[in-house]
Amino acid sequence: MIYAQSIAAYHAGFEADATGDSDFAGCSKGALGGKHFRRADKAILKLVGLSPVGRTGSKPLSQAELKAKARVCQIMDKHAGELTPSERCFVRVFAREVEDFLAAEATS
Repeated sequence: MIYAQSIAAYHAGFEADATGDSDFAGCSKGALGGKHFRRADKAILKLVGLSPVGRTGSKPLSQAELKAKARVCQIMDKHAGELTPSERCFVRVFAREVEDFLAAEATS
């Protein structure tokens, strides 16, 4: 939720920035958007860190957890021009989580 809210706030700033050239909404020095952008990045890294991928003996994510992470990917697709390194890491880990879930489903 923190990622989604932060990205929404970041992009809403561009709609409110009357300068037309992102003087206030962007991430450059003095722009207010940087706070929301950094908060979104921190939230994505936290999601990556909570992943069971690569942890011996850990259970794969549930279907509901995968659906929630898929929604995060949809938000990235809707709002991001180019993914940040943290977002690309999230997508790679998410793909592994889906593979682990499908492998567990195939053996049950």
